[in-house]
Amino acid sequence: MRQMAPASIFAENVDLLAAGLFFLLTFVSIVYLWRGIHARRSVATRREMLRRRRGKLKRDAARQERGKRSPRSGALGRELLDRFRLSKDTQAKAIEQKLHQAGFNHADALPVYVLSRVVAPCVVTAAAYVLVLSFDLAQGKPILLAGELLLAAIIGAALPDFVVARATASRREQLQDALPDALDLLVICAEAGLSLDNALERVANELGEAASALSDELSITALELNFLPSRKLALENLGTRTGLPTIRSLVGTLIQSEKYGTPLAQSMRVLSAELREQRMLAAEEKAARLPATLTVPMIVFILPTLFIVLAGPAVIDVYDSLSR
Repeated sequence: MRQMAPASIFAENVDLLAAGLFFLLTFVSIVYLWRGIHARRSVATRREMLRRRRGKLKRDAARQERGKRSPRSGALGRELLDRFRLSKDTQAKAIEQKLHQAGFNHADALPVYVLSRVVAPCVVTAAAYVLVLSFDLAQGKPILLAGELLLAAIIGAALPDFVVARATASRREQLQDALPDALDLLVICAEAGLSLDNALERVANELGEAASALSDELSITALELNFLPSRKLALENLGTRTGLPTIRSLVGTLIQSEKYGTPLAQSMRVLSAELREQRMLAAEEKAARLPATLTVPMIVFILPTLFIVLAGPAVIDVYDSLSR
């Protein structure tokens, strides 16, 4: 039997090797990008973000006093949004709010998201095209090839929203877990005689790396309480940025405390007790749904095995008796 030379083997599988190298590089790039997005930011990075936020609030306050428009940003994505007037659209404002809830608070979050909605379908479709040609998944049928590429384009179009949704769910879970500790610290700071903005800043510093998401939100709220003309607006921005019902309850309690002069420590203690009761009710609700949740897995996986174990020997004996 004649053996093929290594050069001929390489020449016949060059498309497969190229496809494998392409997907390897794509996978490594996605992994590094994912790690960069979800990596926990250092204290210095978060301080830099808060410093930029403080500077932005100062510029906004000065611009409102002068009645002039601030100079446009020099970023390419921001210029494209301004040129097509996408940044002033209602849908763009909703997308920007969704990105804030996911934790993407930098200035270029909206342009990057818009560009990703355009680039992701093209990249995924190109990768699927290389994969289909390398492994002959279309089997020479144009209709099948078109269907596979269309499916890849749909997946690529849904990929940015999937990433944002996962980041939003993860961040909300972090905020929900850290909120009881933050309320306890707020009670301590209020009983010590600190004002609301000083208490929020102190709690944000104490949380630090333990709850970076909630620490950033409280720090931004403390800054807005000092710079925005309305303290109510600064507190409402906290609920808008997070989108959590529990934090909206906290915001409502703080607004009532500011408006009617209710002692902050007493309000926080009542809210903390309500949140603990809600967590207990949620745990009891999950426990009550457990039997109904286990019904389908029990029918699909447990009962057939049980029937085989119990009725299997009898079926074998009947089969042996009839075969004789």
